[in-house]
Amino acid sequence: GTQTIEYKKASKLYEEKFNTKYEPPVFMGPQSYSHVKTYADNTPDFRISGLVNDKKNIKLQKSKPDAYIKMVCEKIEEWADDDFEKARLAHDAVALILEYDADNYWKGKIPDQSYKQVLKRGTSVCAGYAAVYKAFCDKLRIPCIIVEGWAKGVSYDPAKTSFNTNHDWNIILIEGNWYFIDCTWDSGYMDVEKRKSVQNYNTTYLFAKPEHTIYSHYPMNPEYQLLEKKFTDKDIIFVPNLKPDLLNGSKGFYINVPAFDSEKGEITFELYHDAKSRADIIIRDINNSDRNVEVSKKKKNGVRTIHIKLKEHGVYKLSINSDYFLWNNFASLNYF
Repeated sequence: GTQTIEYKKASKLYEEKFNTKYEPPVFMGPQSYSHVKTYADNTPDFRISGLVNDKKNIKLQKSKPDAYIKMVCEKIEEWADDDFEKARLAHDAVALILEYDADNYWKGKIPDQSYKQVLKRGTSVCAGYAAVYKAFCDKLRIPCIIVEGWAKGVSYDPAKTSFNTNHDWNIILIEGNWYFIDCTWDSGYMDVEKRKSVQNYNTTYLFAKPEHTIYSHYPMNPEYQLLEKKFTDKDIIFVPNLKPDLLNGSKGFYINVPAFDSEKGEITFELYHDAKSRADIIIRDINNSDRNVEVSKKKKNGVRTIHIKLKEHGVYKLSINSDYFLWNNFASLNYF
C-alpha cells in the first residue's frame, strides 16, 4: 500500500543522507526525548510566524506552492541548528499556514488534499496537513511518512468500536529515532456546536512520545505505533482518550493507564492532582444512568485509587471533571 511505499522512500533517503543502513522502527526510551521536550512550549517560532503572515509570501503560497515551500525551507535551513529544529519550524509553518476545512468536513465533501492544492486554498483536513508537512520535510531531506489510522477526534464515540481510517499524521526520522508529529491537532480544534474550526496553535503532538500518543492515535500499520509491545484493536478500545501533556504530568495532574477487565467488568486506576484542585469521577451507561455502577475510592499520600465495578453488561462512558479540564469521553468501558 501507500504507507509501505513511503516507508521504503524514507529508508532510502535516510541511507543516502547518513551513508548508514536504516534499521526498522524501535521503541524509544526517555533518553531520546531529552532534547526535543524543550520545543513543547505552545508558542510558535516568531520568525516563522512573521514569514508565513507576510502578505507577499501569502500570495506566493497561493500562486506557486513549490516556490513557496522552497522559500520557506531556505529560511528554515538558515535559522535551524539541527534537524530537530528544522522539523519544529516546519511544524510551526504548517500549523500556522493552514486552517481546518470545517465546512467541507461537515458536508462530507473533501476536496483534493494534495499539498499543492491545499497550499493554494489555505484550508485542509488532516490528510492535507500531513501532505504539506511531508512536502516540507522532503525539501529539508528529513525522512517523513504519512501515517493513516484511527484517532479519537471529533467523530470519536466510545460506544462505537469501528476502526475505519479517519485521520492522517506524520512520523519523522531524526538521528536514528522516529518521532510523532500531528500538525492538524496542533493547529487548533473544532467547535462542534458551531461546526467551525478554531485556530489555536499548540505543541501537544510535536515530538510526542509513542507510549503517550497511542491512546488517541491508532495506526493501521502496527509498525507505526513505534512501540516495542504493539497495541491491538481490543487494547485501543479499552484505553482512555488521553493527551500527552496530561500523561507526562505537565499540568499538575497525572493518571496512570487504567487496565479494564472486560470479563469481570472492573477497572482500577490511580489519580493524582495537586491539593488546590478537584477531580470528580463520573461514570454512566448509554442511558446516562449510574444505577449499575459501584465506585470505591481510597486516598494515600495524595494519590487516589479508584475502583469501578459494572453490575450489568453494556457500554459505559467514564468522565473526569477537573479544574483543568472536562473529559466527557475519557474512556469507554465495553462490558459484554
